[in-house]
Parts: sequence; C-alpha cells; structure tokens
Amino acid sequence: MKIKQTLAIAFAGLLIISLAGSVWAQQAGNSEETRNLFETTGKKQTNKDFKPAPDEIKTSFGNLNFELEAFPTEESVKLIYDEMDRQRATQAYMDFYPTLSVNAILKAQIRDFGFKTASDAGVMPGPGLTPSELYLTGNNSTVYACASLDLKVDGPTVVEIPAGMYGTADDAAFIFLTDIGFVGPDKGKGGKYLFVPPGYTKQIPDGYFVIKSPSYRVWVMMRGWGDIGSGEKAVDYFRQQLKIYPLASGPREFTVVNTNGLGANTLPAEDGSVFELLNEIVQYEPKELFSAEQLNRLASLGIIKGKAFNPDARMQRIFDQGAKLGAAMCRAIFYASREKDIRY
Repeated sequence: MKIKQTLAIAFAGLLIISLAGSVWAQQAGNSEETRNLFETTGKKQTNKDFKPAPDEIKTSFGNLNFELEAFPTEESVKLIYDEMDRQRATQAYMDFYPTLSVNAILKAQIRDFGFKTASDAGVMPGPGLTPSELYLTGNNSTVYACASLDLKVDGPTVVEIPAGMYGTADDAAFIFLTDIGFVGPDKGKGGKYLFVPPGYTKQIPDGYFVIKSPSYRVWVMMRGWGDIGSGEKAVDYFRQQLKIYPLASGPREFTVVNTNGLGANTLPAEDGSVFELLNEIVQYEPKELFSAEQLNRLASLGIIKGKAFNPDARMQRIFDQGAKLGAAMCRAIFYASREKDIRY
C-alpha cells in the first residue's frame, strides 16, 4: 500500500507539472495576458483523484505489463525502448530533412556531376529539355547554375556573378544566407560575393558582399534569364561569366558541366543509410550549426560529434524503420494535408 501511495503521489506531481505547463501554453496562445497560476488551478484534488495508467497497456507495438503498478517487465522494457528509439529516429528524419536534403544535393553535384573543386559549376540548361536530376523543386522552364562550396577546404570563397542574375545561397542546414542578383545586395548589377567560414577572424578586404556562413558547406544556386539562351549556349554563358575561387588563391581552372541527362540523385535516402549522412554532417560541421536540444536528441540515437557512429543490428533495424516511417509521414503531410486550403 505504501508503494502504491508513494508512486501515486510521484506520478501525480509529474502530471500536475505537465498539465500546468500545457494549460499555460494554451492560455498564453489565446490571450496576451499571463495567467495567474494561483487563480487557475481548479478545484481541490487529493491523491484519490489521480488516475494512473493500468498495469497492462495495449499498444500498436505490443502489450506492456507492469508489476507493483509501475515497474515494467523485462519484455515490456525491450518493447518500450525500441519504440522510443523508433519514434526519435522517425522525428529526426523529419526534423533534419532540410539538412539532409541540401547535403544530398551538394554530394550529388560532386559525385554525379563530377565536380573536382568548388570552382566547378553545373548548368541545367533549361527550356525545351527534359531534366533527369532529382531535385525536389527543380523545373525545366528555368536555366539553373549551381555550385558546392566547402569553406573548410578553401577558406573564404569568392562567387563572382554577372549582372542580371536571380539566385540564393543556403548553409548546410538549408538555412537562407543571401539572395543573389536583383533582390540581393548587388541589385542585379553583378559583383563579388565573399563567403566566410565560421570562426574566421582575419581581416576581410573591401570590394565584396560579405556573407558569414555558420557552416562550412554552402549551396549556391542561380537562375539565368534574358538573352543567355538555353542548351549549350546557356552552358557557355556561365562558363564565360561565372567565377568561383578561394580568396587566397584567386581564379583557378574550373569546369562547367551540362547536367542535362546525367540522371543525378540529389534526394536523401529513405532507408536507414540516411543516418550515416546525418552523422557525417554532424561530424563535419561546427557544433554551433545546431542547437543543444537538436544535438542531444541525436546523441540519444548514437550520433555524437567527435565519437564513432557504430549502430548495432537493433539500431540499424530501427533506423531503417524510422526513415521509412518519416518518409511516409512526409508524403502524407505533403500530398494529403490536413489544411483544407492545401490541395496537391
């Protein structure tokens, strides 16, 4: 009986804390005033009002059984931790999808387009041609030019663009860094953008649009308009007009690739192997790119900066399930949105 009362009081305390936070959050969202907890806790309750979960809980992943009203059986412990890890893996897949996506693009440009350095660029030469590259939001009515910067390899890197561009640059978490062109700092006149790596302290020369990146890897993408044409004409235009090079060395040899028909795969994997990419990103980029909360959630899955990532067979299976569930949920959210005004 004493065990029962003690556990009931402990669980009641946790429940009250949780409910108080939930009530405050809900009320704060409905009113600009801060609710006075001393006036809004409701009528008096005792330990008899606490409603504990039963000793047997039926779930989609198995039946959970508890002894002495709280202690999970050995089999239940296994089921619970498997489900906790599966849920965390699923949520990590969804939460880090932007990061996984931009890094998959960067890797594909190097791997599938044959880039040798950050000075190389790929051109999707546009109208009338059928793209075979798996870009999530790409289209065949625009001429694109793209590049993969690595500020850890090259240090501060110059992207020298011609007049008349539209474009953007994103960091390794797919967070916006700058617009390029008419809506960017060059106002459509062209110019030199200098991407500076995290922690860089040396003096920066004048004459550049300086972009301080929180990550080492940066994706740069431009759209070509006007009289640059399409097909090989567009490829040649960027070959002549676009220059990317380390600030320290100045212009160097580079290749501009016509990517049409190369069939690049720029999408993150939808199986457990995607967590290998996520670990690679965490190991390569500065820890400040992600919040402590994000890093701690990944640590619960064995992805820890500075440590080897060696998931056992159990976690490999869970990672595979998490990625597949995450992909399924992303499809549902996108193609069958709960928002009544969204139809695909």
